[in-house]
This record gives sequence, structure tokens and C-alpha cells, in this order.
Amino acid sequence: MATLPQYVSLSQIEALAIQTNSPMRDLVLTDHLRYAIPVAQVREPRSIFEYDQLAFAAYDALDQLPDNVESIDDVEVVQGIHFDESAMSYEADNDYGINDGKEMPFPYHPGQFLYAKHSSVLRDKKTKHCWCYRFESYDGVELMLWSKRPSSTGFEDRYWLQPLNLGPLISERTAQYAELLRDGYFSIEELERISGLPVQIVDPDLLDNPPLLDDPKTKQSRSNPVKDTIEAAYRKYQQLHNEDPTYLQTFMQMEAMSEPPIEVSVDWAQKVITVGKHQFDFDKSKDRIRQRYDSVHKKLRMNKDD
Repeated sequence: MATLPQYVSLSQIEALAIQTNSPMRDLVLTDHLRYAIPVAQVREPRSIFEYDQLAFAAYDALDQLPDNVESIDDVEVVQGIHFDESAMSYEADNDYGINDGKEMPFPYHPGQFLYAKHSSVLRDKKTKHCWCYRFESYDGVELMLWSKRPSSTGFEDRYWLQPLNLGPLISERTAQYAELLRDGYFSIEELERISGLPVQIVDPDLLDNPPLLDDPKTKQSRSNPVKDTIEAAYRKYQQLHNEDPTYLQTFMQMEAMSEPPIEVSVDWAQKVITVGKHQFDFDKSKDRIRQRYDSVHKKLRMNKDD
């Protein structure tokens, strides 16, 4: 008997019995159903903070962003939002635990998931990937991710706003879920909230073997199978871990995703990777597959240089 998971993808939703008054796509587009991001995927140096408790310096930095997320088409604009630690005042509060905006609060612990409304998602025009920097807890507490790291000068720490890469949108050709996040997840607790009833499994096979919801255009334009395989693994690693993979982590993900017609195998002892009919010695820094990884990394990396 199949076990109900804590969250499901769009392609797995059909395996569940969910009673709603509207189609799933409409519920997402109107923000009634939110995307769920497992908190376990939010790794250091990112920390989760409650928006209403941020330092005043953080609000000053956020004022550089437009109010309408739809008007942001370059994620680097968001990734560039920062403020120096020296901009905050560290005067002791009389009442312990009360934040008066002079410093950053303690990290917030939202539970198992961060939630993102569809209206909070922005699309980067270069990569066609969607990003989000405004999140919620299950109960609707507004949250943001910030990382603290040394500035480029190295003299003081700096807080950086950290959007998450949520992947591409589904093509309009897939009418049932068009314009939703292809890699979006939905928690069972959220699905039960909107239905008001327990969620039940009706198709265990579909739950275990969901179909792919890829953009047909992407499949038709495969001109470089090796580079495309690297890019697919790179994106999958980002989706699973919310961080950029090294070339070795990318190769491991490629091997894990291996399937016909382009099978991937890695001889870690000899440092040789085989992609389809092509074999590469990745121990050499100038090898072609390392160069292809570098090209993909430059295009898709989440963390830009300061």
C-alpha cells in the first residue's frame, strides 16, 4: 500500500483524491493554493527571517525593488540587494526579545515548508527560470531569506537578499497546467486546507511514476545532447538542494538521472564519464565536458559574485 508523501508535484496530483471547487491551475494562479518549498532544501548560508522583524537597514535596501514583482525580469536585480552590518545600531534593548529595528532578528523556524504565492514569482528573461524572494509560513507569516557573508572589501559583514530558483514555467501547450511552475511542489497540509478533507491516494502507480511536465519546445530543440544532459542535471540539483552543484556533483546527478536514449555512467576511479556514445576524461581541467559544465554554470548559477 502506497504511503502518502508530505508533498507532491503537479504531475503527482492526479494520483490523489482532492475535492476543490476550482481547477488546480486556477487555484494556483489566484494564490489560493501556494507552492511549497521544503525547508530542508534551504541550506546555509541562507537564513529565514520574519519580514516584519527585519532591521531598518534591510527595509531601506528593499526599497530599491519595485513594488510589483511582475516588473522585475532580471533576477540579478534582486540578488544585488544588500546592506552592511555597520548600518545597524547595536544598542541593548530594555526588554529581552523585543526587536526595535536596530538589528536583524533571530532566524525564524516556519516548520517543514516555506510557501510561495504564484503572484510573488518573477521570471528572469535570460534563463527563463522563475525566482521568488517573498515567502510565507503555513499560517501566512511573511518571510524572506538573507545570507550574511563578508563584503568584497573583507572589512565588514554584509547581508544579501537570497531569492530561490524555482525552475521554468510549463508551456502553454500543456493547457491543464500552463504557466505554472514545472518543478512546483504542493504540501499535503496545504491541499487539505483548501479541500477541507483528508487527501487520499487513488492511483499509487501514478504517484510512484509521475509523467514529465516538460516544455515541448525544449524537447524539440535538443541540438547538443551532452550539454543538454549537463544542464538538466544542473537544474535538477538546484531544485533538490537550492544551491549550485560543482562539476562532480553535476556528474553524480547526471548518473542518477541516466536513462535511454542518453545513458550516463561514471568511472570514478579512472575519472571517466560516458554520456551516450561520448567518453570524457574529466580529470583534465581543459577537457571538453569540463568546459561544457563551465558554460552551463555561467548560464544557470544562482549565486553571483559580489
